Amino acid sequence: MLTRFRGAQTLLAAATVAALLAPPARAVAAEGSITIASYGGAYARSQVVAFVDPFREETRQWVEMVSHRGDLEELRDQVLSGNVTWDVVDMTATDAIRACNEGLLQRLEGLPLAPSTSGQPAAEDFLAGSLLPCGVGQNIWATVIAYEASAYEGLTAPSTLGDFFDLERFPGSRGLQKSAQVNLEWALLADGAAPGEIYTLLESDAGLERALAVLERIRPAIVWWTRGEEALDLLQQRRVAMSSAWSGRVFFRNRVRGGSIRAIWEGNVWEREFWAVPRGAPNAETAKRFIAFATEPERQAVQANQIAYSPARASADPLVDEAVRPFLPTTPENAALGVASDADWWARNGARLEQAFQDWADGPSKRVRNSTQH
Repeated sequence: MLTRFRGAQTLLAAATVAALLAPPARAVAAEGSITIASYGGAYARSQVVAFVDPFREETRQWVEMVSHRGDLEELRDQVLSGNVTWDVVDMTATDAIRACNEGLLQRLEGLPLAPSTSGQPAAEDFLAGSLLPCGVGQNIWATVIAYEASAYEGLTAPSTLGDFFDLERFPGSRGLQKSAQVNLEWALLADGAAPGEIYTLLESDAGLERALAVLERIRPAIVWWTRGEEALDLLQQRRVAMSSAWSGRVFFRNRVRGGSIRAIWEGNVWEREFWAVPRGAPNAETAKRFIAFATEPERQAVQANQIAYSPARASADPLVDEAVRPFLPTTPENAALGVASDADWWARNGARLEQAFQDWADGPSKRVRNSTQH
């Protein structure tokens, strides 16, 4: 998703980006500066190129980038203690909904957002579900199955979600993020569940047990990962034969490091990402100006060109580089193979399922019959 800045924007060398992510001490303390909590790695690099550096240049205000774990505990601790150090937080849709319901975020309705590239009001340009009471859509990303192509030279390479769960035809370890989301959806899909019935099934104990039974079949092969870059390292170091991975990280690793990691789009689970402002943020007004700036269609397209996540705005899509487009989660081809994560459902039910999943993951292995396909 490149913009009219196509050609002007190029990927920064890793050393240069690392320097950008390490702000000088004088700038951090500058009055009116803001702190953005994001996820680090290739994703943060895309934000530096698309949003942070241009905002610094335009406003002459410093932006510090810090990493967060991707859960609500850090945000909750800051807000409840009254010691908020973040001004902007990058959040999944599920977390943005939960945090808003808990009163951890400022409401952003009425925030003046740039019109579309053709002058339409912003509300008509953002894709459905990309504007929340406490969040403004940034991008759409997907979790895919990935494998190292060089590991399958002369062999049949995996190509389906079912292949991930087939240890006989495709032996070797499997990398998985240690999280209920995606893993439970994948397990049910691999067991024959229709995409439209996944969340209805997971509302029952029987449906949850069905999903865990599928995962139990590959438990001896699972290698857990927690950071996005870790999944790709596992593949390139041949520590796993396949792994779940964030699609944009696969794209970035291949482009920047010349990797040969391939993504399997069948069964991809996609979700929206949001900008939010913590309640009690010390520089809330500057934070809101940053969000308005970062969600301009041109800015979103620049990020898409860096990491191949789809823009949250329709008018940004035509600005994306043609070479990047096949790797976007929202292309008709990739979207047709995927499942939209139900953020509202996970916000209501996630705590229960996450606890059950972690108990299973940390518990003893069990002998489980192959669950019957429905």
